[in-house]
Amino acid sequence: MYGLARLFDLAALLDTYNESPTPAIADALAMYCDWASVGMDLEWALERELVEYLERQGSEAIEAGS
Repeated sequence: MYGLARLFDLAALLDTYNESPTPAIADALAMYCDWASVGMDLEWALERELVEYLERQGSEAIEAGS
């Protein structure tokens, strides 16, 4: 029924985004989500750098042993 109602909702009255009890809570949630995203990006970058570092160390150890 909801999908059918959206077909006739030309004024977009059924659309709701980011509902929060107060603007302060909305800001706090947005800031939390932003920093969580930054944290995930940093984690990905650090993991990638660690993998590359370990690969370089392994190839240098193989070359030194030759």
